[in-house]
Amino acid sequence: LMNYVYFLPMTSYLGCKGSDLGFFCAVAVYWLVLLAVQLRMPTILVPKLPHRHTSLLFFLVSVGACLFVMGISGLYTGFRLKLNISDVYGIRAEAAAYDIPGLFSYILSWMTVILSVLILYWLQKRRYVAVGVLVVVYLFYYSISAQKSVFLFLFLLLFCYLLYRRWMYRWCAGLLSLGVMGCWVLEAGAQFLTPMSLFVRRLMYVPVQLSEVYSIKISKVIGEYMGTGSSANNGLVGDMYANLPVVLGVFLMPLILVILFRLLDAAARDIPQKIYIGLCVFFAMSFCNGSWSTVLLSGGFLMACIFLYLFPVQKEEHVKNEQS
Repeated sequence: LMNYVYFLPMTSYLGCKGSDLGFFCAVAVYWLVLLAVQLRMPTILVPKLPHRHTSLLFFLVSVGACLFVMGISGLYTGFRLKLNISDVYGIRAEAAAYDIPGLFSYILSWMTVILSVLILYWLQKRRYVAVGVLVVVYLFYYSISAQKSVFLFLFLLLFCYLLYRRWMYRWCAGLLSLGVMGCWVLEAGAQFLTPMSLFVRRLMYVPVQLSEVYSIKISKVIGEYMGTGSSANNGLVGDMYANLPVVLGVFLMPLILVILFRLLDAAARDIPQKIYIGLCVFFAMSFCNGSWSTVLLSGGFLMACIFLYLFPVQKEEHVKNEQS
């Protein structure tokens, strides 16, 4: 997926705009090393815990997560519920001023992943009342800081669980191409710019552009350089430029990423694809947009691996879902 949403847009971006030869070579080597390591690194096998040891844990975490999110929402926002994603920057500025204690701030950032896995858990158990409660709590969580990615992730999660089939993985490139064409038709025919701006410009080309800018500017001045007056995300290759010498980074950063991919593979072993495919898409976009260490810790990647490892799925249920 990262090939389709980051590296292929990178090729069209560099082809249309042109770029420094050094940046072009760094991207090419980075991409080739990432593909090679992904193909050659073996999977990791980790024994799973028995089902009976984790079901109670998921119930207790569900109760605790709901109480935690609603407590933060009540203390800092007065139980504000906002479902509009077009006017969020005022709420983000307000959220940046919240004096949430450090540990609670970290736990709150993990709630995107924790609530998502809990929704999936109760969906596969067909406890729809619990699912409804968690969805409402998730919307209150989104309303705390109004991050668009959090709001859209809920729909991605539900779409993947309800509609995803294994054949879609093989046709990923074609489906993404149809999606981009659909965005173009909406823009050209109906003057509806939001899908093209959000899903093509923001998710695909902005990280690519930021990666190039990182090769010539440091992070704290990118906002001024781009004319926004603020700092910015760094993009996948930009993360390498920000933290490592290029000669070392083009080899080390792909290795780190593939190790993290294998960790997620090991945690999701024996779980039906429709349960974790939404998380894979979410983290692919997260790695393309930001620093791998931020995604690992505050971005919830490590927490997702823990919860997927503990996810209680019966063996016969796994077989039935995979066959469908």
